Amino acid sequence: MILAGNDSKMQFSVLSAQADLAYREKNFPKAYSVLEQALKIEPDDAGTLNNYAYYLAENNDSLKLALNMATKAIKKEPEMATYIDTYGWVLYKMGKYRPSLKFIDKALELSKERDPELLEHKGYILKALHKCSEAVIFWKEALSQDPSKTYLNDEINKCVKKQ
Repeated sequence: MILAGNDSKMQFSVLSAQADLAYREKNFPKAYSVLEQALKIEPDDAGTLNNYAYYLAENNDSLKLALNMATKAIKKEPEMATYIDTYGWVLYKMGKYRPSLKFIDKALELSKERDPELLEHKGYILKALHKCSEAVIFWKEALSQDPSKTYLNDEINKCVKKQ
């Protein structure tokens, strides 16, 4: 921040990087605080709104606030698959499974590639809708795209046992 000086764009960039680092270190209160500082500089930045909404959703924190931020991000960039995924994921976390599925499907449609995060999210939504066999298909594809998602094997096994 010292090097950023009074340059608000540089300050914003530094804050965005700090928030991402804090989140990756699982220091959620710090990540939220830094994102709030960034939004004071650029209150309508779609990427920051989206990231903050996603972080909140992942931790089941302030889901109404997350939905509001995700809505703003989509209004700024309505064809951005990542933002649509975040909106759908917030809906899922709120227990609104059917609408969340529509948004995840739209995100998958808009995405240029089969993003493992989107595939994983669709699996969880399908599971919540009691469609385990379909969920397994998406989780297996997510795993094939990103083998580090080994925790999905537990979800797959749980669904297979239900069938």
